[in-house]
Amino acid sequence: MGEAVSAGAVHGFPVVRTSFIGRAGPVRELASLVGQHPLVTVTGPGGSGKTRLACEVARRVAGRFADGAWLVELAPVQDPGQVPAVVAAVLGVREQPGLPVAGTLARVLARRQLLVVLDNCEHVLGAAAQLCAELNRLLFGSGRLFRLHRQVLPADRGRGSGRTTPFPRPCGGWGRRVG
Repeated sequence: MGEAVSAGAVHGFPVVRTSFIGRAGPVRELASLVGQHPLVTVTGPGGSGKTRLACEVARRVAGRFADGAWLVELAPVQDPGQVPAVVAAVLGVREQPGLPVAGTLARVLARRQLLVVLDNCEHVLGAAAQLCAELNRLLFGSGRLFRLHRQVLPADRGRGSGRTTPFPRPCGGWGRRVG
């Protein structure tokens, strides 16, 4: 069912090679939302910094979770029906005979305290949203989900959410900033 990890551990996140400047406000806001809501969604146009922001927040709040923070990259998933299996594989959850993967995930995750970041949900949005809804219903707040995609879903209204936006650099070129 997975090995024990130390509090604050991050799993699957890219190595950060650059500083994270000018985003202290959005980082604080999203870190607060993660503490208040079982599901936080970050939306914004492609390239606006959703992944970088979520990774930074996950690193900063991982210590709140006994089983750490986990990044699940959904970009390579072609079949939306595989979303629960991909999440389970990343989290080290093995399928159990006679149970749907989402049920197995919920059963195992109910004994863990962790933050799960689902990245690149756009092309499997319905499946990711369905999995998040089912896990939230079954887990009763013992886990936290952080979903990243380009649009707000009707089910997200009234829950924790943040939006990233591109911005022009002072030097006249283009960069990214969280708004």
